Amino acid sequence: GLSAVGASILKLWKDSISCADANAVYASSWEELGGDSISAIILTENISKLIVRSLPLSELVRAKNVVDLIESAEGRQNKLANTDKAKQNDGIMTVLKKGQGVNSPCLILFFPAGGVLLPYQRLLEELRDNEEIEILGVEDPYISSKGSQAPTTEAIACTVADEVSA
Repeated sequence: GLSAVGASILKLWKDSISCADANAVYASSWEELGGDSISAIILTENISKLIVRSLPLSELVRAKNVVDLIESAEGRQNKLANTDKAKQNDGIMTVLKKGQGVNSPCLILFFPAGGVLLPYQRLLEELRDNEEIEILGVEDPYISSKGSQAPTTEAIACTVADEVSA
């Protein structure tokens, strides 16, 4: 069975789409179910509030189905709740595209909290078929925040280097 958080995410998912086929709700992706971009933004915002952590829109887009999204959201909630490193750094590393091979080149994209990848959409589409390059996204809350004390560029670089090499 689903956890309480999982059941809440499932309800949010069902409320966000109109699909009469109960099996399709569980087995299909957001896109396959006809989910639109505005509803996707609202859904990820509601899930973020539920798990008290930012869920990037890319997680919804990449999820194969609602169960995959629930696992991703619960994993993000548990990972961030249980690690001291996460408490020190609210930035979140997301693999946007896996590269092939050990020495794959790596492109790191920085985007504001909330998973706003729109500025990188065309770049991601162009690199989608390149099997060698790995693309990582770093969700940085300081990019979009006003008034927060942002860490130094050196501190951000060290954190990213640590997460990439982990």
